[in-house]
Amino acid sequence: MDNHFNNDETRRVPLPGSESPVPEQFTPEHFDDDREPEQPQKQPRRRRSRRQMNAGCAGSMVYMIAVVGVSLVLSIAALFMANDIFAFVKADAVKEITVSENTSVSSLAKELDDQGVINYHSVFKLYLTLKHQTDTSVLAGAYQLNPSMDYGQIVDALANTASTETVQITIPEGYSISQIRQVLLDNHICTEDALDEVLNDYSFKHDFLEDEKPAAEGWLEGYLFPDTYEVYKGQRCGCRYH
Repeated sequence: MDNHFNNDETRRVPLPGSESPVPEQFTPEHFDDDREPEQPQKQPRRRRSRRQMNAGCAGSMVYMIAVVGVSLVLSIAALFMANDIFAFVKADAVKEITVSENTSVSSLAKELDDQGVINYHSVFKLYLTLKHQTDTSVLAGAYQLNPSMDYGQIVDALANTASTETVQITIPEGYSISQIRQVLLDNHICTEDALDEVLNDYSFKHDFLEDEKPAAEGWLEGYLFPDTYEVYKGQRCGCRYH
């Protein structure tokens, strides 16, 4: 019996309340929650192959060449258009342009291009649009233009100066102002608005008209001398009546 209880191989069962304390090295206080997590190991970069590097360099070179090429083409085009607009270096040659009735400066752009007065009719139309002169009218007749003229001079020549074509008109004796007006319009001497402005509003400086001023509609009745006149088509109306 004694041998049985003293046997070292006998398993001892601890009594309640007598559990062995957890060793100090295993207490929760020893676990550090603030420790940085372990960083994953970086995989070594794969080196780009020589073929990939050469392809990247070639692509960059092609892009740079394309940019330079496009810039060069645009610069050359801009120089040619500027030369056409401002006539820096253009041939000196007289070109005669015949204008039909009810024609605007814009509608003449293609003909001016075909005749060699300008080189880019689309640029000429854009110029007229920017200058708000798209609807500027041109009197019927023949005009002498020169490629050495810039766009502004071409527009002035068509819109503000007379054509080279002359016409003879006869004012019969006894014609009223309204009848004379119709004769001038029928012969395309000047535009209707310009003619009405001269007949009704233009303040002539002749001494014999001083008593008739201020100018008003019909104030020249009886003062226009009947005769046969040769005038340029498109000449300013005020110049004729002086």
